[in-house]
Amino acid sequence: MDPGEEVLHEYRAEHAHLSAPSSAAQAYSGSEIGTGKTGAPRILLTNQRLIVVAPRSPDAVQDGRAWWVSQFRYEWIYEVGEETRKKFKVKMFTLKPKPGTETRETGSYVRMRQPGATVHELSFAGIGDASFTANLLAAVAAGDGRSVSETTYHHEVSGFEVDRTASVVSGEIPYSLPLDFTS
Repeated sequence: MDPGEEVLHEYRAEHAHLSAPSSAAQAYSGSEIGTGKTGAPRILLTNQRLIVVAPRSPDAVQDGRAWWVSQFRYEWIYEVGEETRKKFKVKMFTLKPKPGTETRETGSYVRMRQPGATVHELSFAGIGDASFTANLLAAVAAGDGRSVSETTYHHEVSGFEVDRTASVVSGEIPYSLPLDFTS
């Protein structure tokens, strides 16, 4: 951790998912980046950033690195939210949900932007503490001149629907380091 950095809150989740949606307007996460074979992550909210640490499965260890780590500095973050993802099997031809096949997953997500509008998203399934989003949003919005507005998204594709409630935070500083920031 950086000098003067301290852990404010710690959480655990069932899974973390790092993705790169194709645009900021995309109302759901994109392709997964390196988090497919990790165990349950530890999520740390410090006074400066969000840090996620997860063990890699033995067959996913790369160059002797047994841990996957990612971090979003608060000034990079522009959106914090909650999502409900409804999955279902569809009836042929009508594409309507088959009765009894519906499942719901809820989770939290965080988005940051790079110069050129590239978006990275960390989403978390199974956080047991409802204070996670509120504590993260308070830390992100604490920066000078940052304001918060609320929005919602709805996205439907054959076989699933995503509903999101988001807090959009103004005044982010786009992340400008090389793309390979996970280890």
